[in-house]
Amino acid sequence: MLPFMGEQELYGRFKIDEPWDSEHNLKLVDEMPSIFASGPESAEGKTRFHAIVTPNGLMSLATPRIRDCQEGTSNTPIFIHVGREKAVPWTKPGGIGFDGVDIVKSFGTSERSKYFFAVVNAEVNALSAEVEPDYLSKLIDHNDMGFLPDQDKNFVLVEGFKPAPYGGYDSEQ
Repeated sequence: MLPFMGEQELYGRFKIDEPWDSEHNLKLVDEMPSIFASGPESAEGKTRFHAIVTPNGLMSLATPRIRDCQEGTSNTPIFIHVGREKAVPWTKPGGIGFDGVDIVKSFGTSERSKYFFAVVNAEVNALSAEVEPDYLSKLIDHNDMGFLPDQDKNFVLVEGFKPAPYGGYDSEQ
């Protein structure tokens, strides 16, 4: 992803034939691009932005494609901003899963009773922390053909969302 974000030089310094947490690659954690920053964890090279990786999620596919978004790109979540306790080094691969039962266990404690996530078309949406697990499972499923979020209290487009001055999510919004 780094080369597509204008970070070719940083990408070139990773030893991709070594584990993400090798001695060499761990030295690059401190050079986290500002787009992954979010809150005080950023100073430690940690991010709270995760790809959503579940058995029926778009990012679980070997090669995710726009055409795989059966419910449209505005209804297919791919990244989520998780609670502080779920922050990880930005270089750690894998994403985050949803167990289908416990939202807090999966995504951590939300701030302001919402989780923020990005859908394929790059919109940022807010999801109520009180959402029913079944609703969230259906929302994440990129191919259930027929479930569309109701744009109600559970799922709303965040109008005027803007990055924080340091480049990440502004937790005061």
